[in-house]
Amino acid sequence: MDSSSSKIKNSMKTNIYRGEEYTAICLSNKLEKFQRIEKTLPELNLNFLSGEGCPSYSYLINQAIKNSPTEKFITFGDKAFPQLIHFEKAMRLLNDGFASVQLYCLGFCGWDKELFRIIGLFDERYIGGGLEHPDILIRMKEANIAYYESLEVPYERSPGTWPGEKAADFFHKKWISPKYEGQIDYEKRIMPEENSFFEERKSQKTFKEYKESIILTGNTSLFNRKFIK
Repeated sequence: MDSSSSKIKNSMKTNIYRGEEYTAICLSNKLEKFQRIEKTLPELNLNFLSGEGCPSYSYLINQAIKNSPTEKFITFGDKAFPQLIHFEKAMRLLNDGFASVQLYCLGFCGWDKELFRIIGLFDERYIGGGLEHPDILIRMKEANIAYYESLEVPYERSPGTWPGEKAADFFHKKWISPKYEGQIDYEKRIMPEENSFFEERKSQKTFKEYKESIILTGNTSLFNRKFIK
């Protein structure tokens, strides 16, 4: 770890949920929006990780993964309006065996670091933003790992910070098979992961199987995801 990364990690403030530490990290280009969120949650220690100068959202979230000082952590964007109950629910579901708990897709998401030791980091070939979310979900399916997805956290619907044109082009190169003449084939990988290694596994922790995923968004189009009420 370089000195700047070590400094960020050491400066991260943590919280406690039922005796277990976790880190809450806002990923944003706008410090003032983070400060607005921070004022509504005086009972929590929140951290700000600036996206200024980052080539992609994937790069920024990878920085959060690497710099979280705790095994479980929560990332959220500056458009989210979370309450304490959302942080507590994310932690409870992570402890129940879900590797990823998305209470507004990637806008508010709890993570277990062991997930990234298994499937690798976010793909930084998604220049800009967009489609890194379905990409990571497909990879969780490949690894037979369950996730929870909903739209529970109030969220501001507005254009994103990172333009997604190049990301969309890359997604279709990675997950569309030429033999299907342009039709989406999410079950089949075309391009391998590249430079996604995080670190060696620290335990033999097991997560819930993919079939136990809970998807409450109604977004079932990706690779025939089953809608679970």
